[in-house]
Amino acid sequence: MGTSPIESFPPRRVDVDPRTLSPRWEAILRRCGGGPLLLPVIHALDSRAPECWVFGEEPTPVGCALATVQTPRNRRLPWRRQRILELPAGPQLAEPEAAEAVRRGLAEAARERACERIVLGAASGPFATDHPALCPFRTEAVVGFVLDLSPGADAVFEGMHKTHRKNIRRARRAGLEVVEDASVEALLELRRLQLVSSERARERAEGFGVPEPAFFERLQEQIYGPGFGRLLLAKLEGETVAALAWLEVAGRAQTVRSGSSAEGYERRAMYLLYDECIRRAAAAGAVELDCGGVPAAAAEAGHPQTGLYEFKAGLGGRPRPRYRLDVPTREWLR
Repeated sequence: MGTSPIESFPPRRVDVDPRTLSPRWEAILRRCGGGPLLLPVIHALDSRAPECWVFGEEPTPVGCALATVQTPRNRRLPWRRQRILELPAGPQLAEPEAAEAVRRGLAEAARERACERIVLGAASGPFATDHPALCPFRTEAVVGFVLDLSPGADAVFEGMHKTHRKNIRRARRAGLEVVEDASVEALLELRRLQLVSSERARERAEGFGVPEPAFFERLQEQIYGPGFGRLLLAKLEGETVAALAWLEVAGRAQTVRSGSSAEGYERRAMYLLYDECIRRAAAAGAVELDCGGVPAAAAEAGHPQTGLYEFKAGLGGRPRPRYRLDVPTREWLR
């Protein structure tokens, strides 16, 4: 479908149960290349589920997105509330040439809802990288690494850095057992290991928060129990020393949480878990694995997350720049 700069694709709401993955929404995601970030239930754990939007006509839409209207309180002026059109991820496009028309459609949607700002989380592609008017509004620059699983897991393994391949073999020889378990108990083990990893990161001035146990219980009920997510545990003599969780939706997978004990780091357990994740996601039919983002600044030596950057780069994925966008609606089409 061709588009011209003056055309527009206003979004239309797709009525689906936000707690499930309806065949209709899954078909839209597969056409547009959307993955776990466009599953409504992922964003409904602590707030209301976003609306599912489609751009263009079904069954061959040009794009899709999730969106909510937010009214956060102004910290300095508590009585002043702005209406914000918020998309947890940038729109996914089946037809990249439709980017301008989709941008115009988003502006129309924001104005119809009296939103003063448009915020895109984890934005990437033409919305954040190709349009000069939006570049000044980029924030939180990260680099994501995406593995193409279509050639098969063995081909992905051969494409890894030689050190990664060596560490995977070492981990296998170290006597580690990999177990897949999506129970509440397994998720709480993941939380325990995340607390260990957070403390380790804090020693390098880059700690991160870990939610309370009740959050992991909701994860099991809404995400991992229904099968949207999978969790691998690396065990040594019965003790869990590392864990890796990922999501799988519409043929695409994305790692989301991990943690490791000191023993797990020493045994190179995370290398083994990523290899197993790749193999199991590929066997389930996933065509790509998004290994998550790292601050773009971590590419420079001396950054606290340089080691994480090198680990994810060594898996062999394509680096993709990603930005959060926070744009006044009046500036969106300039």
